[in-house]
Amino acid sequence: MAKADHLYVSYGCFTHHGIDLGDETVVHLSRAKGCVCHEPLEQFASGRVVRVHAWASADEPDIVVQRAMKSVGVVGYDLVRGNCEHFASWCKTGMADSRQVTRVVNRLAAPGGRWMARPAAVGVARLTGKSLFRSVSPALLAVDAAQLGVEVLLSHRGVPTDKVEAAGAGIGFVGSLAVGSAIAGPVGAGVSVGLWAIGEMVGRCVSRPPARCWNSVLAGSS
Repeated sequence: MAKADHLYVSYGCFTHHGIDLGDETVVHLSRAKGCVCHEPLEQFASGRVVRVHAWASADEPDIVVQRAMKSVGVVGYDLVRGNCEHFASWCKTGMADSRQVTRVVNRLAAPGGRWMARPAAVGVARLTGKSLFRSVSPALLAVDAAQLGVEVLLSHRGVPTDKVEAAGAGIGFVGSLAVGSAIAGPVGAGVSVGLWAIGEMVGRCVSRPPARCWNSVLAGSS
């Protein structure tokens, strides 16, 4: 770990993020305190393994640390638009983002996309005299759950974001293929994978809710 590193610790179903100042202290947005805090690394870790989130590109360490330090004391926590990961990513790049939120919203939105495409899927299935109604209900929801579970597990183990998303997509594709094949053979496989792909596209369109603009927050607090 080094100055300006983006640190995180896993709490099982979610991760907590902060910025390393290089002096055994961390700046992070605390949900419990509802503000940005400057605390010892040991306190941030709370006995858990501290990992470094790797960025393909980020701002200079001095800029990252400056953003973090200027934020100390700023009040406000929003799970969806302004959480600890949004804050840490903003410090690193100037852009607030939370992959945790993105994954969950994506998985929640995907079934809706499939449901909208359901009439077309049923029409295709009728060409073979078979029904695929079940392919857009519990079975594909289970695929969504498996995809999210794999992404969360790999993310918490420090796997790079692009590889996490690739692995999740692989699970979703293979799972959908298996579900469709089991229900209606080759045609079912094609329709099920098509529905999964539509769900993914819809999910990606709505999975980035407006992130809190920390530039505005700081400007308002100065």
